[in-house]
Amino acid sequence: MKSIFFILAFCFASFVSMGQDYVVLNVKGSVSISGRGLKPNDKLKANDKLVFGSAKDAVAVVGSKTGRFVISPSPKAKENELMVYVKDAITPGTKKLSTRNGLFNNALDFTQYFKDTVLFLPVMKYPVNANYRPTEKSFFFIRYTYNGEDINKKLEASGDTLLIVRNELFSIDKKPIDPAKVSNMRLMHMADSEITLFARLNVVSPDPNELAEGVKVLKKLYSPKEVRDETISYLTELYGKVDDSNFNSWFKSL
Repeated sequence: MKSIFFILAFCFASFVSMGQDYVVLNVKGSVSISGRGLKPNDKLKANDKLVFGSAKDAVAVVGSKTGRFVISPSPKAKENELMVYVKDAITPGTKKLSTRNGLFNNALDFTQYFKDTVLFLPVMKYPVNANYRPTEKSFFFIRYTYNGEDINKKLEASGDTLLIVRNELFSIDKKPIDPAKVSNMRLMHMADSEITLFARLNVVSPDPNELAEGVKVLKKLYSPKEVRDETISYLTELYGKVDDSNFNSWFKSL
């Protein structure tokens, strides 16, 4: 009986999806339609064909009748198969927010947290054990590779909390750089002239303005609480995990 109900529900959802437009919330990587790149607020129809730049690219969309979902090519797709019809991707997202709010006590805590992809919002705050309270001789910095060179960025701190400011992290000589072109990102610690590798950072940092546009789209369709839940779901599904404290600070600022 459950199988029959599921099939009927899926068929009904597919039927409904054919008669409505979808609004783009955000785009990860390169996704195009009819030769032009997609961007937030673009409208899509069920029969539109999307072309992806790579198997890792994706687009989050929302429909007033079918809800929010993420469209992406099959993980096993070859380069000449990176195409999807909107109507074939009605799959509601289900991912949730990371609830980690405790102190980062050591290198292992950072390594465990960043072993999965982490979404960097405009400002990220990470509380550390008091033993790592930054001083003139003891502090954290991020090292990454850009255009073949190692770039070092000393992290600001407020008490025992590390601050990672996106605009400062991804800039060189006060000029912004594309985070997508950054590689080999590592969290380093300096103590008495001795440098220690704390963790390799697996992060993604999309354009904050585009993220805000996605929230604006959702606000037209959902209640305030639903907007928060839907935003959490699509961001974690599209990009990676982010803890609730950093998410809430960013969300309240919109």
